[in-house]
Amino acid sequence: MKKTSATPNPAWISAFQRNVLEQYAEGEYLYLLDLPTEEAFDEGVGKVGDGLFIFAIAEMSTLAGCDSIDEAINRLDEAANQLSRLNGALHSMLITEPA
Repeated sequence: MKKTSATPNPAWISAFQRNVLEQYAEGEYLYLLDLPTEEAFDEGVGKVGDGLFIFAIAEMSTLAGCDSIDEAINRLDEAANQLSRLNGALHSMLITEPA
């Protein structure tokens, strides 16, 4: 079941990052909203150990230039396309190379 949080966004969290926190892994990392500073948040994100989550949080940052819903969607679409190509390449290896 997806978790939710009534915690308001700290100033350093964009609406797009909030969306990642709420949607990714059914809100497993929402507790990061309770960290008291931006530095603590960044450290907490790094300690999660989930590269895709870390990537999504970084890509949705306004500091990284993600300043509109169109930009957020474009970034995730591009990532999905790249992952799909990588996945296809791995599946091709199954066909052409023994495990």
